[in-house]
Amino acid sequence: MQPFAADQAMLRTALVRVVGRDRTEVLYFDGSPLWGSGTGPKDEWSEYQAPAAGTPVVVLTDLGIAQPPGVAGLAGASDWRAFADTLARAGCPLLALVPYPKRRWPALSKSMTIVQWDRETTAAVVRRTIPTGLRVVKDL
Repeated sequence: MQPFAADQAMLRTALVRVVGRDRTEVLYFDGSPLWGSGTGPKDEWSEYQAPAAGTPVVVLTDLGIAQPPGVAGLAGASDWRAFADTLARAGCPLLALVPYPKRRWPALSKSMTIVQWDRETTAAVVRRTIPTGLRVVKDL
């Protein structure tokens, strides 16, 4: 996701502006949040803890799509299913913003809500994708 760093920063700023700084926590992770996450340097990250039930979680990720299959140390579909399951058990809805078209992520579309994140993604696009609001996906 490094090529999208500036876009990520703009989205983070927009989310904080809309949701509020006191209601937003930004965590960084490498591969999968379940492998550790945090706000500072990677060597200070800790085990991921799901937020309070009902708290929406938004991840900006490629879901491992850009990685060659079978490469050690990279998150794959099973890792993302495990993360989605962790959040579902905690009662937290998960929204993944992914820079690839839907045809590239069908294996995970039953485990989480996914929106293609690109230049054409607007609030209206997200609203059409999630017309009744973000819900917990229970594909356990």
